[in-house]
Amino acid sequence: MVNEPAYKSILQHIACGICVYSILPDHSLRIEFINQGLCDLVGGTVEEQTRAFEKNPVYGVAREDQQKVAEFFRNLVLRRGKGSIDFRGRSLKESSCWVTLKASCVRNEFGNDMLYVVYFDTTEQIMRNAKELEKKYQTAQKRGRQPEDNVVASAIYNLSKEVPIEYNYENLIAPGEQLVSLKKIAGIESALILDEADRNEYIELHDEKKLIQRYENGEQEITMFFRSRLPDGKVCWVQDILHIMRQPQGEDILLFEFGYNVNKEKSLDIMMEFAVNDEYDLIGSVNFEDNGAVLLYGENSYNVFNENVVEEDYTVSLIRFANNAVVPEDREEYLAWTNIDSVKERLKDANAFEFYFHMQKDGQRKAKRVRYIAYEENRNICLFIQNDITAVVEEEKRKQKVLRDALESAENANHYKSLFLSQMSHEIRTPMNAIIGMAKLAGDTGEMKEKDEYIKKIQSSSDYLLGIINDILDMSRIEHGKFELHPTWLTAEEIYNTCIDMLAPAMKEKQIEFHYPPMKQASKLEYYVDALRIQQVYMNLLNNALKFTPKGGTIRLSIKNISYDKNKSIDQITISDTGCGMSKEFMKRIFKPFEQEQNPYSNQVQGTGLGLALVKQIVTAMGGDICVESELGKGSTFRFTVPYEYRLMQRTKLEKPALDLRVLEGKRVLLAEDHPLNREIAIKLLEKQGMQVDVVYNGREAVEVFQRTALGFYQMILMDIRMPKQNGIEATKEIRGLDRADARTIPIVAMTANAFDDDVRQSIEAGMNAHLAKPIDPQKMYETIAGYMK
Repeated sequence: MVNEPAYKSILQHIACGICVYSILPDHSLRIEFINQGLCDLVGGTVEEQTRAFEKNPVYGVAREDQQKVAEFFRNLVLRRGKGSIDFRGRSLKESSCWVTLKASCVRNEFGNDMLYVVYFDTTEQIMRNAKELEKKYQTAQKRGRQPEDNVVASAIYNLSKEVPIEYNYENLIAPGEQLVSLKKIAGIESALILDEADRNEYIELHDEKKLIQRYENGEQEITMFFRSRLPDGKVCWVQDILHIMRQPQGEDILLFEFGYNVNKEKSLDIMMEFAVNDEYDLIGSVNFEDNGAVLLYGENSYNVFNENVVEEDYTVSLIRFANNAVVPEDREEYLAWTNIDSVKERLKDANAFEFYFHMQKDGQRKAKRVRYIAYEENRNICLFIQNDITAVVEEEKRKQKVLRDALESAENANHYKSLFLSQMSHEIRTPMNAIIGMAKLAGDTGEMKEKDEYIKKIQSSSDYLLGIINDILDMSRIEHGKFELHPTWLTAEEIYNTCIDMLAPAMKEKQIEFHYPPMKQASKLEYYVDALRIQQVYMNLLNNALKFTPKGGTIRLSIKNISYDKNKSIDQITISDTGCGMSKEFMKRIFKPFEQEQNPYSNQVQGTGLGLALVKQIVTAMGGDICVESELGKGSTFRFTVPYEYRLMQRTKLEKPALDLRVLEGKRVLLAEDHPLNREIAIKLLEKQGMQVDVVYNGREAVEVFQRTALGFYQMILMDIRMPKQNGIEATKEIRGLDRADARTIPIVAMTANAFDDDVRQSIEAGMNAHLAKPIDPQKMYETIAGYMK
């Protein structure tokens, strides 16, 4: 191909050098073509270079690199591969240059093996790289000879020759001692590292051959953290950084190593792990081995320094604080609690402890709580966190009053029970009247647009009616002691962001100024809570704020941690609005069922009076409490607390893949339903997804039809519970007991108006796989069925 005129002309005008060889059977090379670009690179004419490269394929390569390039060519030809290599070149004019060679063995269309070689002049790039490397080298050398204030150790080591160049660690190495290996240096330094695992890792890291290999693999910087005792006896966190680079204008690989004292920074990182969502006065990290402390001051603490983060002696700092800030009557007890020997003793068998005292600041007496927390298993480091609990103490006094009011409310409970039927009769008849009336109007009109409007209003009234029924069910569960919490481990954003996402559009539509704290997506904690119930509290309170706040008003949501220890915490949530507010008289009975404020604005808002009663019961069931502040015409503020357990995240959150509903097409199900209208709705919904539906009218027929069919004829049974002759629970138990292979494996799903927790439990205990409460949510029904269709 290279003899073709057009192709040859193109190659001649390419800026880089090109050389083409034939590969002979004995693996020798025969020159076939050289372009002008190669001649420009090494000098001479095409004819001269053809003769030169015919005799010596490594012609033009500097003498010291010829063997390397010749070996490259041999390996390439033997394995018929491709590759590249950098070398120093030498032209006919004796001028030196750097060349990058790229070569590839190719079999042409005639079946001949050819070697195509391309030469690039990379002198400028190499020189630029060398200058940059020289600059880095000089910077590293300068740092080693003139260490920064926080550098506790530094060394320069030739990894290729395995010899030290410079070393500095505050005379840790005896004068004149010969250091012949990097591992020996590492062994001496590691003796000061406190943790055995860190010592072993540090020694293993300082292996010359492994460091060279890591450099060849692209690693140029390695970092390690550990706690070490300095030659002066102090203990600190050390950040050890290893910089690996090739020696400028040479082949040796060098190691520049620096150990930095990062005690303040690392201690601050540890403290901030425990300061999330907490309003602190003071956070401290105490090292029992040398009495050293790192202190992080908040705005409300006594602080004699001009900076927020300070390193000093623990005992000195607490005595100064006690003498200047703690009230005299609490001072002796404060010093007894905080004494370092006392702290070590208390943390010997416990992960944490806390105590309380009062301090005087700016003429005000404040209640404070201090928590000490063991950070390491060997109890060598502990943290202490001081925060203000003045508001909590005041809140506790208020709680006592709430309890007294609760007793009074209990005495009036019978009166409210007598109101239940009359109140519910009114509340249920209102949406039912709308449903019946709109259905009649829809049937009487022939106009599709008008009919659609009636149907929308029927749907809206149906949703409201379902909400009333669900609230009644929840109240019934509570009154009968069957209200249960079902906590799971979740991240905060899974709970919180769901509520915000649901409410934000309505806030925007009503032009409400909605303020709420953003939830960090990268949180490392998860919480053991009943997400559904917490969201129910959030949604009830925020929806009330939205309903009773006029257009252009403001709603604020804030979250504040008021207490936590090693794995338990309490948050206080505040929801305030600039709405119509409430009278003092109404606030006395606000959390009682069916109570609604009567004022010109609230009369325009639809509601059952059950929402806040449910909120109160849910918060109480979770171990929290709730209170309200309000004034007519000036808005309302609700505050509730949520206790919970927390831990570091144990798993990686994965998005749940959406179910493909196409799996429902062609599947045959047996539907047991005695109510004609419910039966018709279910059939239409199932057939809409391409499913085949066989219908029976009671549990007895369901058992008989299933017995008569062949194995695998039905892929699922949808079973009502309350049916004549035999109910769904009995029918399910009988089917599961049949002597046929699919009796125990066919999915059976309850579709019933029995919606209590006991109903769900009975369904599962009878052998059903799932429980769907009526009115049926079509999407939930489809997803439930699809989940069992493999």
